[in-house]
Amino acid sequence: MNILALNPFKIEKNNVQTERYDSRPRFGLTMASPLLKDTVSFKGDKLPSKKSMEKGAYIISADLAMRIQAIKAAPHERKKQLLNQYFGDLAEQGLITFFDRLKGIRSIREKATTNGWDSMKPIMEHMDDISGFCFVLNTPKAFAEVCKRFKTMLQARDIEVNQVEYHRRAPKYKKNNIVETYDSLKPGDLQRLRDEINRIQNPISKIWFDVDSRSGYSGLHSTLRTKDDQTSELQIMTKNMAAVKKIENLLYKIRNGKSIDSKYEIVARYLTALKPLDEHASEDERKISDVLQMAMTKYSQEAYGQTIASPFDNKFEPLKVENAETLNKKEKKAIANYDLNKLAELMIRAEYLADKYGEGGMSKIMHAFDKVPNKANSTEIVVYLDIFEKILNKFGLQGLMTVIETCEKISSKCDYDTIEALMKGYESISKQG
Repeated sequence: MNILALNPFKIEKNNVQTERYDSRPRFGLTMASPLLKDTVSFKGDKLPSKKSMEKGAYIISADLAMRIQAIKAAPHERKKQLLNQYFGDLAEQGLITFFDRLKGIRSIREKATTNGWDSMKPIMEHMDDISGFCFVLNTPKAFAEVCKRFKTMLQARDIEVNQVEYHRRAPKYKKNNIVETYDSLKPGDLQRLRDEINRIQNPISKIWFDVDSRSGYSGLHSTLRTKDDQTSELQIMTKNMAAVKKIENLLYKIRNGKSIDSKYEIVARYLTALKPLDEHASEDERKISDVLQMAMTKYSQEAYGQTIASPFDNKFEPLKVENAETLNKKEKKAIANYDLNKLAELMIRAEYLADKYGEGGMSKIMHAFDKVPNKANSTEIVVYLDIFEKILNKFGLQGLMTVIETCEKISSKCDYDTIEALMKGYESISKQG
C-alpha cells in the first residue's frame, strides 16, 4: 500500500458468499526471504497512467474484485477478533483507538491495474493490504503497551510478521553524518520490538526496514500472517499524526488521480485545481500547477513535522498555511484556500451529509452541484454547499431537487443568486401558508 498519508478505516460490509482460496498451510516460524510483494512500502505502488484509469480500462472486472473482497471478509473478521483479544483492553482504557477496513471494490481494481495483476491468483498472492487495521496511539505510554501485547502474540504463534517498515521523516545530515533525527515513536521501543521479532521468528533474511518518508509522514507499518495463511496490514501511528494523515491522504489521492471514497466527492470538487493536468494543458497551466503542487508538498511535509513535535497535544490543530515557515509569500497565496484546517472542516461536513443521506442522497447532492456554474467546481463550491445545506435542512433532498429543477427552467446556469431568490420565494410562500 503506497502510504503517503491514511484515510480512517471503516469496514465495508459485503453479503457475497465467501470462498477459500489456496488454503495450503504455509505458516512457519522462519521467513525464507524478504517479500517480493506489494506491501506497505512507499516504493510499492506505481502511479496509474491517466489512460489506464479511464472508465472501462480496469484490468479486472468489478465482479472479480467483489469476489476477492468477499474471500477476504471472513479472515478479516477473524483477524479483527484476534487483535481485539490482545489489544482490546488498551482501546477500552483509551490508550489506543482501533480502526479496521476492507479495501473497496474500485480500489482493488485500481491497484490491480496499476500493478498488472490480471487474475485472482496474483492479486491474492501480492495485494497484502485488502484487509487493513490501524492502531492510533492516544498517549505517550501507549506504544510500549502495544509492544508488550505484540510480543505475547508472537510468542503464542498467533501471528507471524512478514515485513515491517518504520516510515520516518528523513534525518538531517552534515558531512555524511546524521545530526538530527525525527522519530514519532520512541527509538528504544522500536529497537526492543525489532529485537523481539528477530529473536522469536529468527528470520534468515531482513524483514525490518527503516524508510525515509518523502511526505514527512512517520508511522510503523507491517504485514502480518495468521495461521490460516491470510495476510493483513497493520499500521501504528500517534494521534496527531493520524489527524494530519487523514487529510493528507485524501490530498495525495486527488493530486495523483487515484480513486477516493464517494463521500468525499464534495471535497474533490473543492480541490479541482490540484488534480493532474491532461495532456492538452497549456504551458501557463502547467506552470501554475507546478507552483501549487510544490507548495502543497512543502506544506504537507512541514505539517507532518509539526506532529512529531506535538504527537499527543490535546489542543492540536493542523498547521495553518499562513504559519508555514517553508513557504514563501507567493506559495502561501497560491494555496491559501487549501489550508488543512479548512479541508478538515469540509471533510467533516461531507461525512455528516453522507451519514445523514446515505450513498443515494449524496449522489443527488452531487447532481445538484453538476447544475451550478463551472466556477463552483473550485474553492467557491463551499458557497454553494452553504445554501444547499440550508435547503436540505428546510425541505430535504426532494426540496433540493425541486429548487435545482426550477432553477434550470429559469436560468440555465442555476447560479447562486437564482437559487437564493427561489429560496426566499419558497420561504415567503411557506409563511403565508
